[in-house]
Amino acid sequence: MGAPAVDGEAVAARLRELGAAAKAPVEALEPALSAILEATGVTAAAVCLYDPRYELLRLAAEVGLSDEGCQRLRTVRRGGVAGWDMPLHSLLNRRAYLIGNAAQNRYVPALVDSAKPVRAVACLPLYSGSVPAGSLVLVTVAVRPFGEGEIRALEQPLRELGKLIEAVRRQASEAASARSAVSALAAEGDAEPPPDVPDAAGVRPARSASAAERDAARLTSLAAALATAQREQARLERELERLRATAPREDARVVEQTVEIDRLRARLAEAEAGAAHEQRVRE
Repeated sequence: MGAPAVDGEAVAARLRELGAAAKAPVEALEPALSAILEATGVTAAAVCLYDPRYELLRLAAEVGLSDEGCQRLRTVRRGGVAGWDMPLHSLLNRRAYLIGNAAQNRYVPALVDSAKPVRAVACLPLYSGSVPAGSLVLVTVAVRPFGEGEIRALEQPLRELGKLIEAVRRQASEAASARSAVSALAAEGDAEPPPDVPDAAGVRPARSASAAERDAARLTSLAAALATAQREQARLERELERLRATAPREDARVVEQTVEIDRLRARLAEAEAGAAHEQRVRE
């Protein structure tokens, strides 16, 4: 086989540009798939994100898939009858799977709507470092071949796609932490949490008027509490400065009183000694 027609470095650079330009990492997934599709000449592409808690894949973005293809990749579990688990096996085994003559393979679903038979399907594992991130599925019905040379040429773009998925995960984790913090705040105020925190896909649910009013009242209460705390802090700072300023004078008075007490103790000792001497003289 000749040199692959895929320019891996150019595709990787394009993926980095898309990731940097997107407002949220998840918004770069579909443009990234389109860039890979254009560079490789495949008919359809899909990226599924790996959920390590349940060891499954979830469809995150797709370009050109059929309805059945979307359904079979929406949730992929090991041994699940509703999904097509070949991408999951590829990820967990850390191996790229290339299925030739896929149209005649009864285990491959109808991933695309095409009058032409599917020529090849590739399942490529995506990793962020050594951490499994997801799977890239490529489908081609064109005459142009897609084989091991093209897969090797995609090694660098696959790494970039893995980094992009890691950014999506990080954003989802931060959004979940924000929702937990808002829920905790609502629990303290005995109110429902305001449903305005975006989810992992950047969707912002609608707010009700009552929720907005509760939020406004809670924010007003927090502002008042903050102002009170700031005033108390200022008072304590002034008291601390006063004590620092008066400390030298207080120390001087303590020294003077200590000297006076020692002088009185000496006079008392002298008087006691004189009285004892007179007593012995009388005896």
